[in-house]
Amino acid sequence: MRPASRLTGQQREAIRAHKPALLTLLAAPSPARAFAWGQAEAERLLAQLREALARVEAAVVAGEAPAARADALRTWLEVAEGFVSDREREAARGWDALELLRGAARQALRAAAGEQPPPVAYTPAEEARLCRWLESFYGWSPGSAALWEPPECPDPS
Repeated sequence: MRPASRLTGQQREAIRAHKPALLTLLAAPSPARAFAWGQAEAERLLAQLREALARVEAAVVAGEAPAARADALRTWLEVAEGFVSDREREAARGWDALELLRGAARQALRAAAGEQPPPVAYTPAEEARLCRWLESFYGWSPGSAALWEPPECPDPS
């Protein structure tokens, strides 16, 4: 949504005409999808990441791995821990935190092994979902000023 000062007269009229319905829609709680949470699996994945980080840190000290690899793994571990601690918030956004954790663990273990991540290719529906997530989580929207701007959000239909 643009600032009101940047809306055309036609856009303002459309908003006024639909304002009561929009306010009702925005005020209605959205039903959170139920995702199965496996605490034991989450703890196992975090333990794997911590062990991998310890191995990489030892390799850095021994001069066998670059320090940037340990830095990357620390970041992946922080991301993974966030998925565990914020699982209810992720579910409210429509994301399965355990699946996010699994994906983060896969990428982290690849990074620990020194592998490059595979190229990312999104289906139109996935790209639309990513855009919605960016909008809800970071307050980003297409056309907003940012250091990095994702591609134009496609229509999810």
